[in-house]
Amino acid sequence: MRWSALGPEEYLRQRAVLADLLALDAHLRAGAGHRPAKVAQLVAFHRKADLDEPPWRGVEPVEQTPAGVHVRFAAHADPLLRPVGTAGGRVSCHLDRRGDSGVGAAGGS
Repeated sequence: MRWSALGPEEYLRQRAVLADLLALDAHLRAGAGHRPAKVAQLVAFHRKADLDEPPWRGVEPVEQTPAGVHVRFAAHADPLLRPVGTAGGRVSCHLDRRGDSGVGAAGGS
């Protein structure tokens, strides 16, 4: 994520806003001395800065809670098996974001 590219001082400043950075299980609590609004602001900042970063692609609305923020992740969906080449091969890929229409990203048509 973007935090890995920050300098040490900025990382520590932003890290202090979150109680537990490793608990990215959809609930991010505010760190000691920080308000939930600050957590929401920090998450929004990073999401906007790296919207194409893979973790953000699965994020649905981020909602502020009394303790921090609730990050909702889209429901898991297995990628569709798609034809490849002319020899009758088929493959599925987690990067394939095409719907049933077959139009979209990740090497799509």
